Amino acid sequence: MKRRHSTERTVGAMELRIQSEAELFNPLDPSPLHERAMDHGAESYLLTCAGERAATEPLRLRIHCPESLHAHAVEMADGIHEHFRRTHMRGERQFRRRMRIGVIALGAGLVILAVSAGLRNLLRGVEGPGLAAGLAEGLLIFGWVAMWRPIEILLYEHWESHLDHAVLDRLARIAVEWRVLPDDRIVASAGGSR
Repeated sequence: MKRRHSTERTVGAMELRIQSEAELFNPLDPSPLHERAMDHGAESYLLTCAGERAATEPLRLRIHCPESLHAHAVEMADGIHEHFRRTHMRGERQFRRRMRIGVIALGAGLVILAVSAGLRNLLRGVEGPGLAAGLAEGLLIFGWVAMWRPIEILLYEHWESHLDHAVLDRLARIAVEWRVLPDDRIVASAGGSR
């Protein structure tokens, strides 16, 4: 599969050149064409290209293919939309699971932080060499380290996940245009809104 970016001034157009369905969809998937998983390389390319575009920029996919694939153009466009719709739904489920884990980890982290702070206050009252002071500082650090993962999940992964889901949602509705190789005449077009 050859990939190329358009040199035309068409906003949001991503282009693929394929010779067979196997370059767009996983040939080992026995599902009907409109339900097949996409080829990993094609999926990765589209995710990367769509992720580089501004969120307000309309997306369009132009696929250059032999005329023999024209008969399946609408079904393949439906397959692209369905693949990204399923990927989006799976990502939403994983996101909700991560948020539940983040809340549990936050609870555990807060308990550890509170216990560490309490033990630290007890050690502050102990007079003597620097051992107690070193342990007190170590407990403070331990308490904050326990908060690291919940903060990462609930703040940073939340934002990244939101951006990923927006890209998947856009790809699930992308307009697909088919052109016949080698003369690139338009043979089919599938709307991108569902």
